[in-house]
Amino acid sequence: MHNHHPHPKFSIITVTYNAAKVLEDTIQSIVTQTYKNLEYIIVDGGSTDETLDIIHKYQEHITTVISEPDQGLYDAMNKGIKLATGDYLCFLNAGDGLHEDDTLLQMVHSINGTAFSADFDWCIRIMKKADVLHNTHLTLIDYLNEGMTTRNHKASLKERFRIMSRHYGWASTVTHHLWFVLRLLYK
Repeated sequence: MHNHHPHPKFSIITVTYNAAKVLEDTIQSIVTQTYKNLEYIIVDGGSTDETLDIIHKYQEHITTVISEPDQGLYDAMNKGIKLATGDYLCFLNAGDGLHEDDTLLQMVHSINGTAFSADFDWCIRIMKKADVLHNTHLTLIDYLNEGMTTRNHKASLKERFRIMSRHYGWASTVTHHLWFVLRLLYK
């Protein structure tokens, strides 16, 4: 991964389980991309709802589909990584969508090298292992409204604080959070 050429290949991975109500919008956000050098991988945990029917409907736009029981989110994400052949990875959860039809094209114009992920702790660990990180300064993904993080907002914030403390230390995490509060107060 991280080849520097003018037309990098994106591996977009969606991990899903019984997500029939939200998956089609996610797939549509891939299908409508103007930049076409991508592979779309769906790792399904053996859904029992209509998820597989939706996947079948868009089969021509999906490079690889695995539907089998897994050992949870990280196991499914790792399956997707093993299948990925692109220069860059993007995890797009069921229910999320790429922000605009030209999001990948915008990324191509700004990339020098990066790794992408939707999961906070996993993202930090991947970024620490990356050779190069690049902030595109673009909105890339529209996250599912009223998803698990929103419904469990307080618990989610506490968990993220613990994760940041583990990776960056308690004092650094508190300092950064104070900076967020100050910025919020003065806007």
